[in-house]
Amino acid sequence: MGTKKNPGKYDPMSKIKDDEPFFVLRGQDWTSFICILDWIKENPQVNDDKLREAFECALAIKNYPHSKYAD
Repeated sequence: MGTKKNPGKYDPMSKIKDDEPFFVLRGQDWTSFICILDWIKENPQVNDDKLREAFECALAIKNYPHSKYAD
C-alpha cells in the first residue's frame, strides 16, 4: 500500500501522462474503501499481489482516524 511519502509497488502516479485524466481516492473519504472493494470484485484477473495490496489499502482507508465524506 502506498502513501504520498512512500509510494507503493503499484503506485500509478509516475505513469500518468501530462494530459491524461485521472481520479484519486483519498484516505479521508471513508466511502472510497467501498470503491476499492468493488474494483477488487470486478477485476479477479488481476494478479494476487496487486489485489492484496488493494485490499490492504481499502482496510487502511476504512480504519483511517480522520475519515469523512469526500470534499
